[in-house]
Order: sequence, then structure tokens, then C-alpha cells
Amino acid sequence: GRDKVWRWSQESYIAKKEQIHVKAVRSSNLVDHNGQDVKWNVFTKTYLNDVISKSSAKPNSLIENHINQNSSKELGDLNIPFSYAKPSGLIKFLCEISKVANNDIVMDFFAGSGSTAHGVMEFNSESGNNARFVMVQLPEVLDFDDKDHKAGYLFCEKLGLPKNISEISKERIRRAGAAISKGQPHKGWNRDTGFRVLKIDSSNMSDVYYRPDEVKQDELFGQVDSVKPDRTAEDLLFQVLIDWGVELTLPINRETLQGKTVYSVDGNALIACFESGVTDDLVKDIAARAPLRAVFRDTSFARDADRINAEQLFRQLSPGTELKA
Repeated sequence: GRDKVWRWSQESYIAKKEQIHVKAVRSSNLVDHNGQDVKWNVFTKTYLNDVISKSSAKPNSLIENHINQNSSKELGDLNIPFSYAKPSGLIKFLCEISKVANNDIVMDFFAGSGSTAHGVMEFNSESGNNARFVMVQLPEVLDFDDKDHKAGYLFCEKLGLPKNISEISKERIRRAGAAISKGQPHKGWNRDTGFRVLKIDSSNMSDVYYRPDEVKQDELFGQVDSVKPDRTAEDLLFQVLIDWGVELTLPINRETLQGKTVYSVDGNALIACFESGVTDDLVKDIAARAPLRAVFRDTSFARDADRINAEQLFRQLSPGTELKA
């Protein structure tokens, strides 16, 4: 379709067209309208005398074997609509020559279709490494009336996804991971193609400011929730992880204890409960696990006495736990 670029302007073509040659080859970096490799290629003839006399030859590119046409084919195989994407083979090649090692992190600040994540997973599957990736992509809104956006817009609409580029990125990573896992990967690879999606937002904490003449006497003794009303327990959990410097990729388990939802991070690295009405029995169950850190919501306890009692229970049952509300 429209996946092509002009190498020369029309004027340059007219002046240099005698230098262009087309011939049959065993392999080509060109594809036909079906995305299949063609059996011919286009060359520009360069004469050695001109190279010597003018020193005008362009050095071979380090990445000349990783052109965008390759990306069009692989995205077509995954049924992902995206224009001008980088080929995953380029990222895999860059991982190889830069000696990406086990557990290294490869970051792409402009994720686009997710080629970097795809390339890192391919690199892992072939090398046996378990490198990780961080993709950053703004949720750029897709415009139905933009010819380069229309296919992506319809793709998101069909899957019931928000119509933005980051949703296409995530779906591409899912499909690429599934496809790579079906192959014959290196024995050292842990086959981990999962990823966690995090979104940047404002603080979970309410911006509460009172003027002295606006505060009623009974409010001084009431309990004010400092958390914004639209925030979920998961929102609070990840802010706690960031505040405590706990790695965001650690496994998280959700379970029910004493009728309340409790989150445990990496076993007992951190245990959290953000529900109200926390009882002594729940505090005892959590303290019995001796977590490194425990956190509750400031409204989890009905009275200050209940909060103080919880602190005493942790001192008795798990004195090494760092406790916060």
C-alpha cells in the first residue's frame, strides 16, 4: 500500500536515472503488495573511478539489512495496523552488538508499535538471556480521518479498546509474545513474555486545605479520608511501592483474609490492606506472616485506639515489620 519512501526527488531521478539498474536476485529487501519477498532488486551503479576521484561513496550502513519493509511484513503476520514501524530484527541486532546481558533493561521512550519489546523477546528466545524492557508511549488519540490512523482506529474499535496508539502497542506485544513462545527457544530463556502496564497520574492524595474560619468544631474530631475518591486499591498499592522503593515488577498476590482484600508483594516483602473496618484478627493474621512492610489506609481503623492497638500487635508478633498507614 503506502509503505514506501522517495529516495530521490523527481529532479534527481531525471538526472541520475541511467545509474539505476533492476535485476533478478536470490534474495531481496523488497516486498510485493502481499508482503512477500520479490525475486528482483533495484541497484544504483557506482563507478570505482568516481569513488576514488570524488570520495563520494556512502559507507555501508550498519543497519542496512533491517529496513522498514521487514516491519510491514511482520506486523502483517500479527494483523497489527501501524505505519512506519521499526523492524524487531533491528532491535534484536542492536541487543546483540551492544552485548545486552541477562536481566539488563532495554528502554524505548518512543515505543510506537512496540518493536523494541518484540525485538527484546526475540533476542531472549535466541540467546537464552532474560533481558527486560520498559516501553514508554503517550496515549496519542487516533484520528479516523487521518489515512495513517484509520486502520489503527478501526482495529481498536473492533477489539473494544480505547482508540490510541498505546493500545496498539500493548496488543502487538501480546501477540508477538504468543508467537515467539510457540517456537523453539533457547533452553536458558524463561519464556516470560508478560508485561505490566502502568499509567502516570497525579497523586492519590487529596489536596485538602482548610482556612481556620471554614472548619467546624465537630470536624476537628472526625476522620478525613486523604485519598481521592476515584482511586482504586491497586492505585494505592503502586504508590506505596514507589514510596518505599520496591521494584514494580515483583509478583503481586491478592487474597481474602477475614473478609478483607489483602495484597502481598513478592511473598512477604510487603502486605497491604486498604479497606475500612480492619479488625484485630486481620492484623494478627498479617503480623503472623512477619512481612518486611505492612500498610493500611488511614481510614482502615474506625478509631485511633484501634490504630494504636494494631501497632502494639505488630510490636508483639512481628517487631521487625515497618508499619505505615
